Amino acid sequence: MVFEVVGEHPATMTLIGNPSAALIREVRLAFRRWTSLEAAVLWGLERRAEVDVISQDEYTHDIRMVLRGGTVVLDSGRIGDPMGVSIWQIRPSPETLLGRRVALGWQPRTSPMAEGDEVLGVAACLL
Repeated sequence: MVFEVVGEHPATMTLIGNPSAALIREVRLAFRRWTSLEAAVLWGLERRAEVDVISQDEYTHDIRMVLRGGTVVLDSGRIGDPMGVSIWQIRPSPETLLGRRVALGWQPRTSPMAEGDEVLGVAACLL
């Protein structure tokens, strides 16, 4: 199920599996106030979430917050702006998140390195 979330940073919220209704309500209200990734992570930490950042490539990151009732994943493709949020019933692995991105048409970007262009992060496994 996909919802449009209207706020300072319009985005979509996707439900994957059956996360708790309480978590869905809380995220829908909070997302409107997340003006940066920092604000979103602080929200998660205030709720004692286990928070980690998954680098898919040098430019694209998933911020995974494991909470009671589900896992909130922020999609960040621009510096500092949460572009989308998904709420999972399970704790998705970095590879699961990558697979979802690729299924939706995402492609990793390369980074210039001394030895030539490379994909940095989890998405390096695609090459």
